Amino acid sequence: MVSTEEAANLRALYGLDQPGYVQYTRWIIQVLQGRFGQSMEWGRPVAEVIGDRLALTMVVSMGALFFTWV
Repeated sequence: MVSTEEAANLRALYGLDQPGYVQYTRWIIQVLQGRFGQSMEWGRPVAEVIGDRLALTMVVSMGALFFTWV
């Protein structure tokens, strides 16, 4: 169980103590700047996690397009 104090600290850390429009505006600005935050599962920046998988995704996509149109 998480104590009330820990829950309040986590809310403040993730900005959940702010109004919804402030949270959304901050999120949009960060996405447009390429700052996707920290992955909770991997403990790494989300941009790195996406970048690691992007090359293979492009290869598979191009292969699928090739076989679809040829």
